[in-house]
Amino acid sequence: ENAVGIYTTLATTINNQGTIIIDGANSIGIVAPKANVINEGIIEFGNEAVGIYGENITSLIENKAGGLLTNNGGQKGTGIFAKGSMVENRGTIVLGDTSNGIYSDNGLVNNYSNITVGNDKSAGIFTSGTADINHISGTVSAGSDSVILASESGNIINNSTLLSTGEGTTYIYSKAGNGT
Repeated sequence: ENAVGIYTTLATTINNQGTIIIDGANSIGIVAPKANVINEGIIEFGNEAVGIYGENITSLIENKAGGLLTNNGGQKGTGIFAKGSMVENRGTIVLGDTSNGIYSDNGLVNNYSNITVGNDKSAGIFTSGTADINHISGTVSAGSDSVILASESGNIINNSTLLSTGEGTTYIYSKAGNGT
């Protein structure tokens, strides 16, 4: 519990090219409040845990092609949790039930690859505040009683594939933003 794979408070760049395996609730693979984060490796985490956490208006969190964020079918996980940051996903995110592939608060999410989340209130990409979603390529899929792309008040642009793997799934939801 409460484990952290890599942690920095410096305004630097963290580049993971290896494998980070953490287990236990409230654990995080990479914590970088002020740093750019690049993941080209594998980050595996358990239930109620986060792959990458970043926070800073000028930082970039990027899951590059070949990068994998997964909780191996666990519950209540988040692949990338970003506050005020730009997120680019070109890798793969695979999570279990009640999970968020990418969560962004007041930032920007550009998705170019595949995100798969499970059932029961999961979200492929969820943004709060004024964060926008640009789903450019790849497939984002969600299971039963979940949402694929959701925004509180940001805009959603979908130019690729959205896939429901269960019943009761919402493809695109925006409380106050615009969608195309």
